[in-house]
Amino acid sequence: MHQLHGRLLHVVLRDLAKTYGPICHLKLGQISFVSVTSSEVAKEVLKTQELRFAQREKIKIFEMTSFDHSGMVFAPYGESWRKTRKICVMELFSPDRIRHFRSLREMEISGLVESVNRTAGLPFNLSKMIFACSNSIISKASFGSQCKRQEELLLAIKEQLRIAGQVSLPVIFPSLQFLYHLDGTKSKMSRFQTLYDDILGSIIADSRIRAKSRDHSSSYKENLADVLLMLQESPETGFSLRDNTIKDIILEMINGGTDTASSAVEWALSEILKNPDVMKKAQTELRDALKGKTILEESDLEKIKYLKLIIKESFRLHPPVSVFGRVVREDCSVHGYDIPKDSLIAINSWSLGRDPNYWENPEKFFPERFLGSSIDLVGNHFEFLPFGSGRRVCPGAGFALASMELMLANLMYYFDWKLANGLSPEELDMAELSGLITKRLNPLLVVATPHQPTA
Repeated sequence: MHQLHGRLLHVVLRDLAKTYGPICHLKLGQISFVSVTSSEVAKEVLKTQELRFAQREKIKIFEMTSFDHSGMVFAPYGESWRKTRKICVMELFSPDRIRHFRSLREMEISGLVESVNRTAGLPFNLSKMIFACSNSIISKASFGSQCKRQEELLLAIKEQLRIAGQVSLPVIFPSLQFLYHLDGTKSKMSRFQTLYDDILGSIIADSRIRAKSRDHSSSYKENLADVLLMLQESPETGFSLRDNTIKDIILEMINGGTDTASSAVEWALSEILKNPDVMKKAQTELRDALKGKTILEESDLEKIKYLKLIIKESFRLHPPVSVFGRVVREDCSVHGYDIPKDSLIAINSWSLGRDPNYWENPEKFFPERFLGSSIDLVGNHFEFLPFGSGRRVCPGAGFALASMELMLANLMYYFDWKLANGLSPEELDMAELSGLITKRLNPLLVVATPHQPTA
């Protein structure tokens, strides 16, 4: 425990692996904790014996604000989870649905470009703008509009994520849950749940009102809330889709689609700013391929290759979730070691992406390493797991990548960039913030100069 205090979990586990090997057991209070830091062991957990590890870890902070314990991210593995996930994949994250929300992404990112334009060449907090844009995209995809209490909702989500990422006494001693009452955490989460209930209840009520005047013959509903309410009334759903279940799903969409997506864009831009040669090459490709374009559309990006390499390389160094967990559903053996039921398996995706056994010069940001590579982003290569793998792989990868690519393309195409306060690229602080989502410790402060596209 003393080695974890005040340090980043993924770094501590990587350092321990250098001494004790790619799979090591830690006794953290009452928790049997198994750290995995090699591609071979990760493959055994996430593919070879996947069903034994299909359970996500329980995070008490999220359980405190859950309405039905029936969302998609942390719900127990089983029939109800499979049906919920299927609905979300088909109705929000399928290729058809991702294309359906194309105009929404283009509109919101166009608004981001306008906001940057208004900075008039003065220093500004780009992190804040990216966060707001990401939230607006996922909110409108989820329930059709920005929340009327958006700022209040985002502050609560940020605080909940911060607390959930802490390794505290009640986390490692589950029998001491009364500590959550003593330190005020339980009271705070109760307030957050009331806030979420009010906001999401209003969203569901508004969706029901709109549904009465909507053309039900349409093959697409406007947003995820509309689809969930439609399925709630359908006898073909096959399971009970209660209002509380809908609230859990929507909250997970907003939560996951805001913080992880904005963090991924932040890290990519940080690496671009830190590597001027990369920025120059990206801008040259964009501006040569799209010469004369005044409005970028997603279809334009089919011509762009280098930006896709940048995104891959950024995910290698900065996976949104540096350490993701699985719970052992039954006693088993992994890599020759006996793992008891209910042990927590921690896959260190951050360490895998920086392992010199798999990557040449792993600490260097070098997008060209992916030229001609078959390595993908969705968990088929176990040295590269930015979205996890297997049954519990992040279903929103395609949606997130579509938003990320368009956002980066617009920012690189329309603006020339430099760091605020006269900092050189070498001086850019790349420190990480400890938590469930691996974010920048400090906001990205920049100066943007509009670039006028030429024919």
